[in-house]
Amino acid sequence: MESSTTSSSPSPTSNGVSRVLTKLRASVNSGNYYEAHQMYRTLYFRYLNQKKYSDLLDLLFDGAEVFFDKDQDASGIDLTQLIIDTLVKSGTEGTPNNQLFSKLTSLLSRIRPENPQRGDIINSALKWSKNAAVKQSGHPSLHECIANMFWRENNYVLARYHFLHSTDGRNFALMLIQVHRERGYANEIDLFIAQVVLQYLCCRYPIKNMIRRCALAEDNAQRAPRVFPLDGALTAAQVDGFDFVRLV
Repeated sequence: MESSTTSSSPSPTSNGVSRVLTKLRASVNSGNYYEAHQMYRTLYFRYLNQKKYSDLLDLLFDGAEVFFDKDQDASGIDLTQLIIDTLVKSGTEGTPNNQLFSKLTSLLSRIRPENPQRGDIINSALKWSKNAAVKQSGHPSLHECIANMFWRENNYVLARYHFLHSTDGRNFALMLIQVHRERGYANEIDLFIAQVVLQYLCCRYPIKNMIRRCALAEDNAQRAPRVFPLDGALTAAQVDGFDFVRLV
């Protein structure tokens, strides 16, 4: 949850913040990108010192989106990093309910995949998301958002990594079906499932529910053959009685 000082800050919809947003957007829309960028950075330090974290986050999220819309990637990336810095310094914790994970991932998706800064920012975001109640690799809900982002980009390697650290077994299963359809043979479905089982075991995560989701997804795929059809997969009933320890 946000630090206690956040509640004393003005509402994000206050007249003062609205005027600042209007001025900043006008500057960007006029093509004064450098001036606007410096204004955002000045406000970052001012609001941070005043502990107006909620207002600051609204300004930075809005600014990053505007810069990305204008193809000013360097400025958008800088504000995205400032957002993470603000979340860390304010003690704000992300949860699936406050939409911080999805909003942050929306900005990450705007960074070009070939940009080397993208990986660093993703690591910073995952580091921020850690707390005593979540896995050391980062919050599962943030991993879920990032995994689905990479899946949409057809980056199956990174998507698999983040799905492994999430709790989104259904989409993980659907992605595996897609990968198998595009890159595997029909008689290799057991290898695709076994590989994930072994990875879960190495991570010491509970795997039975996740693999059951894989089977349920496959059951659905078989009922609708045009959606990633696979032959010879385990059924959900078989998974319920399966001894996964035998795989190792």
